Amino acid sequence: MLAIDKNLPPTLGPRGGEHLTKVRVVTKDCLRMKCYNPGQDKGTFTQGKGYTSYYKNPEWVCMYRHLHGCPDNPELLHAN
Repeated sequence: MLAIDKNLPPTLGPRGGEHLTKVRVVTKDCLRMKCYNPGQDKGTFTQGKGYTSYYKNPEWVCMYRHLHGCPDNPELLHAN
């Protein structure tokens, strides 16, 4: 699912207009978890070689989930 993270800088749309940044997460609650770490998935990365191919349009994802998978018992950052 895609959730809007208002703490990230806006992205440029295809026609030049700015859009709120959407991040690929499991649920909208992920934005309030301690494990949430937004980053751009830029392409295929190989350890020791770096990026071997790049995506045309990098997508924002939760890098913790992308690299390690979601934790079994994620903790909320704060109770709001």
